Amino acid sequence: RLFIHGWTWLLPHPASQIQANDSRRWTVEPGVSDAFLPPWSKQVFDTRIFNLDGQLFVTFICKGCSFSISHVQLSGVPTSNGGIRSLRAWVNRRFVTKRTWAQGRNQALFAVPASVSHTTPHATPRTRRLLKKKRTTSGVDEPQRLSSELMVQPWFGLIGSFGAPAGVKERRYRCHTVPKDKNDATRSMKLPRGVKHGGLAECGTMPIGAWLIVN
Repeated sequence: RLFIHGWTWLLPHPASQIQANDSRRWTVEPGVSDAFLPPWSKQVFDTRIFNLDGQLFVTFICKGCSFSISHVQLSGVPTSNGGIRSLRAWVNRRFVTKRTWAQGRNQALFAVPASVSHTTPHATPRTRRLLKKKRTTSGVDEPQRLSSELMVQPWFGLIGSFGAPAGVKERRYRCHTVPKDKNDATRSMKLPRGVKHGGLAECGTMPIGAWLIVN
């Protein structure tokens, strides 16, 4: 038996979808959560969510968009009855490709161990790697947070590699605390070591001043 523990709308482009006092409904108010009215701007369709090494990613279709894989952040507060409240979901990073071969209609995704992906039948001559591993100045591969390699099948008979999404690591933010007024005293507020000021892209609709840890 399935239960609904909570639900909310995903904001795939928070920097363009969050704005105070917008009576036209193109954006949503800062701080919204749970069952708010969705924004009319930057709408996406056919959203598919998947787990890659414990991280949530989605693919979606939108007008004029190239194929992309987006990293999703979730925030919520558990309730005593096993549910969740103040649920928020937003995209904080997108991996986009404009390669013609990847713009298919199937878009099945699956993961394989990165160490064996090029020795399996999936690594056919038609396989392309879209995201290259970063190189350090010494020429040695930088360690990747994700150990699995993401494979995509845009068309039947064609499988390509997105590599292991790079730069996925823990980050700490104090949300929406950078003032617009340069004379505001809070501009000089010092944050603990390792904590940065987070804007719309990092914090989505989190309340002003909230402390946030994202992966």
